[in-house]
Formats: sequence, C-alpha cells, structure tokens
Amino acid sequence: MFKNFQKRRVVCGAHEALSKVQRGKAQLVFYAKNLDENNRRAASNVHQLQKQCPLEGIPLIEALTRKEMSRVMNKFPYVGVVAVTDFSGLFTRVLLSSAAVSTQSSSSTVLASKPSQQKFLASIIGSSLSSRLLCSLGGSSPSDEEETPMSISQGTPAVVKPRGEQKGTLIFLHGLGDQGHGWADSFSTEARVDTVKVICPHSSERSVSLNMGMRMPAWYDLFGLSLTSPEDNEGIQNAAAYVHSLIDAEVAAGVPASKVIVGGFSMGGALAIYAGLTYPQKLGGIIGLSSFFLQRTKFPGAYTANNATNIFLGHGNVDQLVPFQFGQMSETLIKKFNPNVQLHAYRDMGHQSCAEEMRDVKAFISNNIGK
Repeated sequence: MFKNFQKRRVVCGAHEALSKVQRGKAQLVFYAKNLDENNRRAASNVHQLQKQCPLEGIPLIEALTRKEMSRVMNKFPYVGVVAVTDFSGLFTRVLLSSAAVSTQSSSSTVLASKPSQQKFLASIIGSSLSSRLLCSLGGSSPSDEEETPMSISQGTPAVVKPRGEQKGTLIFLHGLGDQGHGWADSFSTEARVDTVKVICPHSSERSVSLNMGMRMPAWYDLFGLSLTSPEDNEGIQNAAAYVHSLIDAEVAAGVPASKVIVGGFSMGGALAIYAGLTYPQKLGGIIGLSSFFLQRTKFPGAYTANNATNIFLGHGNVDQLVPFQFGQMSETLIKKFNPNVQLHAYRDMGHQSCAEEMRDVKAFISNNIGK
C-alpha cells in the first residue's frame, strides 16, 4: 500500500529518529508501547525524544507494539521508533484509506503542541488506524503468494556524490527489511568523507523464512540466527555476485579496486564481509556492522586476494538479535587468515548504530580510501 511513499520519508530506530528531531527534519514520531527499557541507549534516546518533541512542536505518539509496528512497516528486527520526515499527501492518504474504519478508543498517548495536530492524531490512534497510517508510509502485510523469480536489487541505488575530486568508493549494504536511503543519509552527513562516492543499493523483496515467510527487502534468505542455522547458499552466491558487479562497475569507471570499500549492516554486513573476501582483487577495506561471518567453512580456501585487507567490525555489546559473541567469533575466524581485522565494541548499544561507531567508520573510510 503506497509503497513509493516510504522512500526518504521515514526512518526507523530511536537513534535515527532523535537525529532527525535534533536537525529539525522530523514531523511526527511513533514509539511502541512495549519498548525495551533494558536497552539503556535506546531508552535514553526515547527519553530525549519525549523531552524534545513537545518543545519542537513535533507530535510524539505511543501506538502499537514493537511486533505490530514492525509488521506494518515491513521491517525486521522489531522496530520500536518510527519518525516521519515528510507529510506530503499523508493525511489525505490516511483519511481515504481509513474512511470505512470506525475509530476505536485507545490508551495510546499523543503528545502534540498544536490543537489541530492533537485533534487529528487522537482520532487515528486506534490500533487498526495506526496500522493503516504506518502502512501508508510504506509497510506491507505478509503475503501468501508463491515466491516468484527475483533480481537481487531493485531500483537505482542511493548515491552520495563526492565533493571535488573522487579518491574512492564505498558500497554499503542495508540490513533486513530496510532500504539504502537511510544509510545514504548517514554517509552524506555524520559519516561523510568528501572525497568518497557512496553507493547504497536496495535489495529486492523476498519471503524470509526466519520471519514467518513475510516478504521484505532481503539480500538472501535467513533460516535462523544461531551458529548451527542452515544458510541460503545459492542466495548468498547470487547476492555476492551482484556486489562484485557493483565493484566491477566502479573499476571500469576508473576507480582502482584498492580504492573501493564494501560494507554493510547486519545481514548486509555479513554479505559485505563474504563478498569482500571473495573478490578476486585486493580491496581498500571491508566493513561489517552488527553482522556475522557467512559461509565460514569455505575460508580461506582459494580466496587470497583480500587476506591482508583492513577489516572493520563494529558491534554493540548488548545486541540481542545478533549477539556480540557473533562479532567476536567473526574476528577470531577471520584473523586465522587475515591479521588485519579488528572488532570495535560499543557499550550499551543494541542492534543498531551509534554516533561513536559512525565516527569510527568515517575515520576508517578516510584512512583507507579517502586520501
């Protein structure tokens, strides 16, 4: 429903939402009823949102649970906070799609400074209409349709152009259920390196076994998040070939492979590590954030071109989705054939990024391909 409305108009996560609010780019913020208070960093960001949104006149709405919000936003892992950055056409779309639905009473909280906003928002916070509102921002429901042949990517990648002479290229892959726009925004602001071009592609949608077959953007299928879970061998190979084609295109355009970094977050980070280590030419670096080591029994094998390439691994020490131990294991296994891998741990960070990590990533990019 209204899928094209999501592009560049919503961000997910407390850190990302707070960043938009602080920069004056948020117009509405949702947060889930059952936020994880044990995640101290996320809880701190939400508390900041609760203080700052009323001061800025930004509606802050408690609506749905994390699971419900994630389902209608077509995001995985669970989403606790969603910020809307562009209202264009939103009220009309929601009213039209919700005209036949009666408003339900709700215990949801609405914090808004403008009476007109309070009146409208209070009328749509019933669980059914909250779902419709979030769906209108780009979410979709699980589909029972049969899986059809798919390409690895969809649409044109989000690109951050360099300022002045280009010294290198970063190819960064988003996580499960996401798109490249959010990461492109980060690499155009807080993690920007002026001499580096950034390419953030968008994966196609596919059914994901781990998430009850729900269709969502994914680079390959996931069957589980344990060390013994089977892997989608064919899907991983196809996705890696796609990443290699992006690198090849940059090389053909005149950028040496040694000036290309491939990176990503979560499943995108896992793919970046695998695609980077299997590329036949030495790269400028590899970045894996909150990720894991795919196809680990195949290494080192015949893959030798990047056995000395600098590798940046970043992981939160309270990540409950991809545990910190996965980052430690990845570093240990990769270090057996590549001594230039380093794991950076971030205190009180869950399955997300933070300002400190993005500063470290920026430094890694600048030092390896930015000069």
